[in-house]
Amino acid sequence: MEIRAEEISQVIRQQIKDYGKAVGSEEVGQILTVGDGIARIHGLENVIAGAQRVSTPVIFGVLTTIAAFVPMLLVGGQTGVFFEAISMVV
Repeated sequence: MEIRAEEISQVIRQQIKDYGKAVGSEEVGQILTVGDGIARIHGLENVIAGAQRVSTPVIFGVLTTIAAFVPMLLVGGQTGVFFEAISMVV
């Protein structure tokens, strides 16, 4: 199989030509000032709504990772020592 630069160039040009130009924007809040552990935040309701929107996928992602690596802690012997180190890092 030979790679031809012209074919690749054509595909890239077509994808750029067909690329959608629609851009969406959504206000989720704005931090106005931060100093000494104190922040002034505008639009906090939107920030909370955004955090709530992503909290469920994040929680399930963490639980999936835990479920995948906890069994490695139960392996014994020299292999178990190696797996334990990997599990603790992840």
